[in-house]
Amino acid sequence: SHPKGDWKAQGIEFYAYSFKYEGTVPIYRFYHKENKDHFYTKNSHPKGDWKAQGIEFYAYPFKYEGTGPVYRFYHKKNKDHFYTKNSNPKGDWKAQGIEFYAFPIDLLKKKRIFQSFK
Repeated sequence: SHPKGDWKAQGIEFYAYSFKYEGTVPIYRFYHKENKDHFYTKNSHPKGDWKAQGIEFYAYPFKYEGTGPVYRFYHKKNKDHFYTKNSNPKGDWKAQGIEFYAFPIDLLKKKRIFQSFK
């Protein structure tokens, strides 16, 4: 993905499931053509001119063992959404609450949470 603005890749923010797992819900991906913005949400029918692009991944809608909140922010001037584990990012971002819960990247160092399937 090539976001607009002065974004710089900083690595993986969290881990989520690529398949439905007990207790998880789909996180849908939408695109706003005019704003050139991608939007990720548990809501399968958000308000506005969003074009559905399918299920992006699965995450928990509530706190689950080993997970942490992923917050959604909106920048009105840039018409852009931002998702992070940081509850207070720098800049003119308006908090829109916790969108879902996911596994932090450092959890893999502490405990194996995924199994290999043949």
